[in-house]
Amino acid sequence: MTTDFFDIHYEDHTILIVDDNPTNISVIAEHLRKIGFRLRVAQSGERALKLMEDPENLPDLVLLDVMMPEIDGFEVCRRLKASKATENIPIIFMTALTETADKVRGFDVGGEDYITKPFQAEEVLARVKAHLRIHKFRQMQERLLLLEKERSVALSELNNHKDKLFSILSHDLRAPFNGLLGYAQLLMELAEEPTTDRQEIEEMAECVFSSGKAAYELLENLLTWSRVQRDHVVFEPCKLMLYEVVQNCVHVLHETAVSKNITLHNEVDESIYVHADRNMLEIAIRNLTSNAIKFSLPDSEVTLRSEIDVDDKSLVSIAVVDHGIGIAPEDIEKLFRMDAHHSTPGTKEEAGTGLGLLLCQEMVEKSGGNIWVESQLGQGTTFTFTVPLAVQEAMLVG
Repeated sequence: MTTDFFDIHYEDHTILIVDDNPTNISVIAEHLRKIGFRLRVAQSGERALKLMEDPENLPDLVLLDVMMPEIDGFEVCRRLKASKATENIPIIFMTALTETADKVRGFDVGGEDYITKPFQAEEVLARVKAHLRIHKFRQMQERLLLLEKERSVALSELNNHKDKLFSILSHDLRAPFNGLLGYAQLLMELAEEPTTDRQEIEEMAECVFSSGKAAYELLENLLTWSRVQRDHVVFEPCKLMLYEVVQNCVHVLHETAVSKNITLHNEVDESIYVHADRNMLEIAIRNLTSNAIKFSLPDSEVTLRSEIDVDDKSLVSIAVVDHGIGIAPEDIEKLFRMDAHHSTPGTKEEAGTGLGLLLCQEMVEKSGGNIWVESQLGQGTTFTFTVPLAVQEAMLVG
């Protein structure tokens, strides 16, 4: 046996009765309460409007008397229908007026129906049930429209992810592999020449290594990003010494920085402990620092700093500062957008895709922080993101 979706379970519904005549309220309330409806009562238009200001206790239907002193039923209905919170609640007028003009006025101000006095219990119940069914159907339609909208947004995001993936596979991943294969072929040809200078071979081998390293880093980022999109990256926050995490990233990138004669400075406060997932935090710091090195000029510096967030003392901001080529204003807005492809080579023609920044954004947001960038062409760039302080440290700061 199945239950009809539109069956009305009286105990699940609240009806507001608005009438200045206690006898009328008593007659209609007795019948509705007997069959299980929850009831609320207002003996004036002003009281009814006051009750409707509570969004947690709105009725499912209003039985509204027309002839009331001060604020009549027509005005109460008009105000309720003008409010976003109550516009969809069905209103049935209760009236002794029989003139067509009065009925039309009731519909004009937004009333769904009317019942005439003296009341017939069967008619009242039939109209109440009919409008509760209609109201339920409208709510179902609204939910379906919301679900469709959410599905459309999710589909759009999925298409953006797909387009980003295809872009990387078709262009950005191909570039370093082309370099790798080209340099490897030249290296083989040089090895066959008996008069080849050893330094020339070493330089070519370094190019092979650089291309291979760039391809590997891009592939690693791509695989990590893919795991994030499939929710296969587990978030396991714990208490971490921020200076140590940053120092580990500086150590990993030391050789890359040395190859461009760039000095890395870890100026993070050694007393700061954060509540974060180590892997996610390292991915964010490593990608931002790698980018800073990539777009810095030789013989310059990259500095990592920390500061308790000015607006929220429970967060610490981590800044990666370079004095490189900077980013054009029109390109800044593209950096963290999935649907905008932005790829710029580094100062030594290092490959870049913007995927690393998308990864940073994913990791930072999963950790409860935000990320932003400030940059000027020719003067450098600062990427900053926030991460929660460990509880004890946050309490001490507060």
